[in-house]
Amino acid sequence: EELVAEALRLVAPRAGSTVLEALVDAPPSSGRSHGWALNLLAAGYPRDALTHVDRRLAHHDDHVRLDGAHAAFELPRALAEPRLRGLAEADADPEITEFATRVLEGYDENGWKW
Repeated sequence: EELVAEALRLVAPRAGSTVLEALVDAPPSSGRSHGWALNLLAAGYPRDALTHVDRRLAHHDDHVRLDGAHAAFELPRALAEPRLRGLAEADADPEITEFATRVLEGYDENGWKW
């Protein structure tokens, strides 16, 4: 997944967004979310991913919000940072707060440290 995300950051085919959005919106299969598709959408097509990411970050279910947090991590810094800061400062789930805090501490002027 990480190699595909990196490739999408470099060269994102036009039709890729449509396919990934369809997967993101599809019902979970076998009880598994399509968080991986959202991560790839965020990496390759950040503007197309924002609605999906924000919807998950506002969701009542902790697992769905954590999927949103992981996808936010894939966004460019300018889009990711305010979303992750909101989670770090105010999310009710300590796992999500800890994840967002660790990610924010991993920023430097050159991007992610980890």
